[in-house]
Amino acid sequence: MALVRPRFSKTELTDINERLEAVTTKDVLNWVELTFGRSAAQISSFGLEDQALFHIYWTVTKDARLITLDTLRLPTETYSLFDQTKLRYGVDVEFFYPQLNSVSEMVKEHGNNLFYKG
Repeated sequence: MALVRPRFSKTELTDINERLEAVTTKDVLNWVELTFGRSAAQISSFGLEDQALFHIYWTVTKDARLITLDTLRLPTETYSLFDQTKLRYGVDVEFFYPQLNSVSEMVKEHGNNLFYKG
């Protein structure tokens, strides 16, 4: 699917920001749906705030897209939440994964717990 995104001038973006600043989250998501259609998607870590926002997005469009990064090291509960979200909303979560060759090189250079080192 080829995605086309509108291009806005700085003046247009300023105007859009001013108009959307005064409306509800649902109104903003309606604007996103009307403006971008299927090229719009919510990127989610599946935290509480993301789940709440997706619920609102889904009420705006049942065709809402949901994207996440699966690091292949997520807690079991997160994988369960992927399934629960799919069942509740009928959405196929779009998964992106790390490039394993790059990860292997990073682990060789910095160790397995790179993200936990201060």
